[in-house]
Amino acid sequence: MNQYAMVVLIVITVMGAGVFKHWAKLQHEKLKSRQDSADGETNSRIDALEERVRVLERIVTDKSERLKEEIDAL
Repeated sequence: MNQYAMVVLIVITVMGAGVFKHWAKLQHEKLKSRQDSADGETNSRIDALEERVRVLERIVTDKSERLKEEIDAL
């Protein structure tokens, strides 16, 4: 193998490593954005469930007269 072939091989290897590094970084960012959107959806569902539990606790602990009024109001 002569000098020029060795230089070309080194350049191709370095450029290939740079492309691979860039591709890996993009894949990581893509995965992270998916995870962030899933976390946001999960948090919104948790908030909705907490609100439902608060309503149920209020209904269970409330006096029966007020409960009747709320049911009639619905």
